[in-house]
Amino acid sequence: MKVLFLGDFGGRIAPLVLAKAAERLDTTVLPDIGDSQRLIPALAEAEIVVSHIWKKDFPEAPRLKLLQSPAAGIDLIDVPSLPRDVTICNVVGHEQAIAEYVVMTALVLTHRLFDTVTAFRAGSWEASQMAGARNRPNGKRVVAWMRRRPRT
Repeated sequence: MKVLFLGDFGGRIAPLVLAKAAERLDTTVLPDIGDSQRLIPALAEAEIVVSHIWKKDFPEAPRLKLLQSPAAGIDLIDVPSLPRDVTICNVVGHEQAIAEYVVMTALVLTHRLFDTVTAFRAGSWEASQMAGARNRPNGKRVVAWMRRRPRT
């Protein structure tokens, strides 16, 4: 099985994935998607590509059967340009962490935490007024919505 770890993200996770592989795989790691000297032959032979990127102008990949995105979404994958009958998979299981990140970021921004930390580091307590009750998101609505995908 010929596996290509493509792009910066694919290149970074290759050692982690390969360390857990149950069998030895014939792998190529190509972090630079702009390296056409290596990209053309790598895609020509790859049966599996691990990458969150697929561009319209990528060379042909006639043996490709699976594109595994190590990311949650596939928004950087140009699906119509993939060879026909290629299965696309992405990762799941981190929906709760993403929701927590969104809520945390909303609180950090509404409470102006970055301004407060910067002022504290400069030795001023003046910014502590910004993080107080005056900056609570009173009157604002927050909607948290999460849908659970059925397991297949």
